[in-house]
Amino acid sequence: MQSKIMKVILVGFGLLIVGCTSGRTMVMNVPAERMKVVSINVIEDQATVSVPPEISNMFRDKLESALFIGEQGTTPPFTKGPGLSIHYRFIQFTAGSQFKRWLAGGIGGYGEGVMTVEAKFINSSGKEISRIQSEGKIGTGIFGGAIDGAVEKCAEEVAQYTKQNFRR
Repeated sequence: MQSKIMKVILVGFGLLIVGCTSGRTMVMNVPAERMKVVSINVIEDQATVSVPPEISNMFRDKLESALFIGEQGTTPPFTKGPGLSIHYRFIQFTAGSQFKRWLAGGIGGYGEGVMTVEAKFINSSGKEISRIQSEGKIGTGIFGGAIDGAVEKCAEEVAQYTKQNFRR
C-alpha cells in the first residue's frame, strides 16, 4: 500500500517539475486518397515566424526519432526515402516565460509557451495529399517547465498523424 502511494506521489511530483504540456492537431486538408508508405523524407520549409536554431533542431530531431527509430525491440515505423515527403514549417512560436509559468502555477495561461507547425504531406509525384497544423503548449510546472516540452509534444503530434494515416 505504501509503495503505491509513493509511486503516485513521485509521478505527481515529476509532472509538476517537468511541466504540464498539451498538444493538438487540426487537419486542414483530409487525404483524398488512401496512401500507405514505407519511406518518408522530412523537409523543413521557410518559417513564418522566428524560431531559435536550437528549437528548430530539437523539433526535427524529435520528429525524425519518432518516425525513423522504433520502440525498443520493434521495427521503426518508416525508413528515410522517397515514398512520401513531409514539408513542415513553423507558423507560431512563443517561448513564453518559465518564471511567469512558475509564478502563476499555470493559472490563466500566464507565461505559456506555444509552438505550431504546419505539415504538408506530398506524394512522390509532387501532389499535396494532406495538410495539418500541430500545436504543443507548456503551461505550468514547479520550476515553470521548459519550452522543450511544447516542442516535443508538437513533434509527437505530427509523427502520430503520419503513423495513423500513412504507415503500412
